[in-house]
Amino acid sequence: MNKNDLTPFEQELLKNLNKKAMLMVKAEEYLREAKIPFTTAMFDEMSEDELEAFTITWNPENQERMRKKYIRMADEDETNEDN
Repeated sequence: MNKNDLTPFEQELLKNLNKKAMLMVKAEEYLREAKIPFTTAMFDEMSEDELEAFTITWNPENQERMRKKYIRMADEDETNEDN
């Protein structure tokens, strides 16, 4: 299939489907790395915006940053309770 043979509508549709598929693959990869069980059906039901937000949240770098933030906050709470 040659992309140039597609109508502008078909090209846009293909672009959007490819983007959503890429986001789904990323989401699956992130959950697998975190050893969190999932079903691919849940990704089918998500909009592109929801998938983008999901992949941002579950990006391993963001997860690490959030863990450090909450550990630091918990440590500060413990320190404040001791005083």
